[in-house]
Amino acid sequence: MKLKKFSVSSLTNYIKVSLESDILLSNVSVSGEVSNYKKHSNGNVYFSLKDNECKINCVMFGKYMEEIDFVDFNDGEKIDILGKISLYGKEGTYQLICYMVEKQGVGDLHKEFEKLKEKLREKGYFDESNKKQIPSFSFNIGIITSKTGAVIQDILNVAKRKNPFINIKVFDSLVQGPEAYKDIIQGIRYFNIENNVDVIIIARGGGSIEDLWAFNNEVLAEEIYKSKIPIVSGVGHETDFTICDFVSDLRASTPTASADICIPDMDSILFLIDSARDSLNKSIDRAIGNFKNRVYEHKMSISSYSPKKILNEKLIKINNVSLSLNKKMKDSIMKFKDQFSELRLKLEKNDINQILDKGFVLVCDENLNIIRDPKNINQENDISLMFKDEIIKGKFIKKEV
Repeated sequence: MKLKKFSVSSLTNYIKVSLESDILLSNVSVSGEVSNYKKHSNGNVYFSLKDNECKINCVMFGKYMEEIDFVDFNDGEKIDILGKISLYGKEGTYQLICYMVEKQGVGDLHKEFEKLKEKLREKGYFDESNKKQIPSFSFNIGIITSKTGAVIQDILNVAKRKNPFINIKVFDSLVQGPEAYKDIIQGIRYFNIENNVDVIIIARGGGSIEDLWAFNNEVLAEEIYKSKIPIVSGVGHETDFTICDFVSDLRASTPTASADICIPDMDSILFLIDSARDSLNKSIDRAIGNFKNRVYEHKMSISSYSPKKILNEKLIKINNVSLSLNKKMKDSIMKFKDQFSELRLKLEKNDINQILDKGFVLVCDENLNIIRDPKNINQENDISLMFKDEIIKGKFIKKEV
């Protein structure tokens, strides 16, 4: 007997018809916990329904959403669904098309989250009075995240744009799974022991409640609370909330936002230096003006004495004091101006753009850290050559002396 040969489309359609014509599967009731909930702008809702062992993709069209007796449901909630099994041809996957939903109540993960949240709130872990101040100017920043993820590249791009002189130290960590919280704890302990950063960022992209569950760990929350170094939570998207967000000293809406908060802008730093210099000059001018007024007042007071000798002595003394103070003031002004000029020259000298404008090229490692000693380059290492307008990546082949 010769086997019938199907095309992909015809086989998929055959399976689709078989599934949708099954009486049991055309009207099925399923219970489970909501995960990966997403609502489309057209009103359709896409999510997964799961239990301890399995998961099924679900879709509920907008017309059915308008008929149920509540506005929305969310990740972690347990629901009962009435619907039918269908096959999504483009992906070749089956799904549950829902036309009736009833809430059972809050799901197990959500209950566990709320229970831990309340416990830590009662212990004072969320109190603003216990939050550490995030430094206004952090020049050494510790990042706890995966070195292979997109998040670290986003953070490095922010650093390159705002201030290429920032020193970023990355602690490679798992950010998903049952063991991830242990890695994150090790990262916090590492930076606290080394005490080599001004602030710590814990970063991970968005995901479902299961994906982010490592950040809802009680032991991790205690480690964040005990940290002597301020911690910024950059976990998930703006709508994602974890225990890590509540315990940290500051919550950022996204990993990129956490970098924007912690990395000082070079232009702002230069502006503050200029403002401080102007303020100091004005203070010196006021001091000189006040001194001149006092000298004038003393002169007027002395002129009221009748003995000519006393008057001359006082005038000579005042004149000497005036000359001495004027000299000291001028010396101080020159000293401050020299210090500010030296600082500006150092900043201009170290401006990476001016260096590159002269035709120089910066040799960097794969994370765009400047390589200052050829001894740090090994054969087959990935390197980046930073020109003025572009970066060329390559491998180090040979070293010649």
